[in-house]
Amino acid sequence: MKMQFKGNFNWKAVTRSVADTATRRMKRVGYRLMKKAQGLIREKPNRNQASQKGKPPYSHGYFRKSILYGVENNGRTVVVGPAYFKGNPLTNAGRLHEFGGVKTIKGRRRQYAIGKVGPIDLRPGYTTPPPKEGRIRKPETGVAFTRLKTGEQVRRARDIDRAHWADADQTKTARYAARPYMAVALSKMTPQLTGLWVHAVTA
Repeated sequence: MKMQFKGNFNWKAVTRSVADTATRRMKRVGYRLMKKAQGLIREKPNRNQASQKGKPPYSHGYFRKSILYGVENNGRTVVVGPAYFKGNPLTNAGRLHEFGGVKTIKGRRRQYAIGKVGPIDLRPGYTTPPPKEGRIRKPETGVAFTRLKTGEQVRRARDIDRAHWADADQTKTARYAARPYMAVALSKMTPQLTGLWVHAVTA
């Protein structure tokens, strides 16, 4: 016995259904992957402690919140990862943590002027609170800061800066061990992500 079947494949209806739902599905994919990656990054137990090599990095202030997602190419592509902030010295931290690598840090000596915050004295054992402006962003042991009011204070601040931070204007190399987080998040989410496309095409 021989049987034949004949049918019509409505290609336009299928592609229209996919196009209508692709952006929404991709947004869900991007959002869930973003949240998973953010969840892998914990706050530092203390400012001097780094995470173990091969484990997700600790948060560096903005770092966790910098992981975003976006849908591109008319809903065909979703991009998830740390955003690029122009001018931010930690811009490449996301890439360096994920894959490891070397970063060249150009030295820069702070410029002092009347009205700016600067070092005014060296005091062994003294810990000053971080000034509201200036190169030092954290408590510094052995240095007292103040707002500079005279030319003599400016000259003294420059002398202390050259003495206490002798290598501030030298170029340094920082080496980062790989601490992947995006690859880990994708690996953990892959079984769930495929399920998001169930019933995506209803034509």
